[in-house]
Amino acid sequence: MYCNWRIAELKDELKKRGASFNGKKDELIERLELNDQNSIYVSPECRTDEDPKMKLPKTYQALNSDTILPPLDKTMIRHYLG
Repeated sequence: MYCNWRIAELKDELKKRGASFNGKKDELIERLELNDQNSIYVSPECRTDEDPKMKLPKTYQALNSDTILPPLDKTMIRHYLG
């Protein structure tokens, strides 16, 4: 299907799909064909450009300058480090 396409057309199509567009013409064609095969297995409702939303428990939230930590002393640190 892609054999008659020019290199610029192949690269443009790969860019649209978010795939790598570097390489020789044969590699670009192969990449497009593989991409076509893989797109068969992904249902339309699974395709999304949005970042997944995750709700993490408090214990998994990142530490930052506003985070209040419990007081530590040298004994606790030594015990933790073993």
